[in-house]
Amino acid sequence: MRRSSVLFPSRAALLALALLGSACDNGPEVTLPTPNPVTQEFTGSLTLNGATTHSFDALTAGRSAAEITAISPEGSFIGFQLGTWSGVVCTAVLSNDAGTLASVLQATTQSPASLCVRLHDPNGTLVDKTVTYTVKVTHPG
Repeated sequence: MRRSSVLFPSRAALLALALLGSACDNGPEVTLPTPNPVTQEFTGSLTLNGATTHSFDALTAGRSAAEITAISPEGSFIGFQLGTWSGVVCTAVLSNDAGTLASVLQATTQSPASLCVRLHDPNGTLVDKTVTYTVKVTHPG
């Protein structure tokens, strides 16, 4: 009696494995959708000791990039940061205090995130001028 009770669970386990094995299908591979990148442009101007923050949402994990696509007067440089947005503060993750035309910052997020790009007057260098800029941001949509 004892022997058959020990074998009974083993037979049940084998039967369960056989049923599960026959239910498996090696059909077509599942391909996860590629996030559609979203591109946004932000424009603004900076004066002595000024700063401007633009926030955006990466709706899925993936690569985000920010590029200064226009800056005037030509040859100007500005502080350029890419970071996380709390709803109040842009916490810099990547920073370039000498951002010029075509400067790029790139980051990859592991999940959806609120992000930001911040532009500022580095070290009070914009004494006698106002700098205008355009920043193009591409992020997962």
